[in-house]
Amino acid sequence: MLHAERDLRLRIDLLEGQGASIVRMLAKAIKDQNDTAFAEYSERLASNRARIEEHSWDLGEKYGQGILDLDSLS
Repeated sequence: MLHAERDLRLRIDLLEGQGASIVRMLAKAIKDQNDTAFAEYSERLASNRARIEEHSWDLGEKYGQGILDLDSLS
């Protein structure tokens, strides 16, 4: 179980890193007024966020709540 939890946390970290990159590309698409790129990056970001939320639920965490926040509740 601990191995699976660690794998999920690593996947979340990877997806959050990818999300940050997508946000930068999305900002550039907005700046360049590139509607096609904006639509593509928006869709990718939404998919990325959905996977993060799914993995967070698998861990029993609320989406957007980090490990430090969970530790402070106990």
